[in-house]
Amino acid sequence: MSGRSILLAYSKLKWRTKNKSSLSSKADVSSKEEYLKQKEKKANERKLQKMISNLEEEIYSCEAAMQSLEEELCKPDVFSDHEKALEITNQIACLKEKLEQLYIEWENIQST
Repeated sequence: MSGRSILLAYSKLKWRTKNKSSLSSKADVSSKEEYLKQKEKKANERKLQKMISNLEEEIYSCEAAMQSLEEELCKPDVFSDHEKALEITNQIACLKEKLEQLYIEWENIQST
């Protein structure tokens, strides 16, 4: 083998090695980008589930408070006291408004 053919073979080998590592690094970048996208997607899903869970807890709490106030309102001594009955009725109305907003927010999050 002449010096020229050895040099030519060496150049081809060097070129192949360089191109393989270049392709490999492009694949690494692509897989890294894909990994980061998946990681971000999972983080967003966890955040969404946490928001839903918190809203559901708040909804449950409002519903329980409303039920308690409605039971209180049904007691004869409270019902006969107009000021107390009005105060409880106003509290129930506020809770209903809050509950409506929570339901709207919950529905909006569920639809995403």
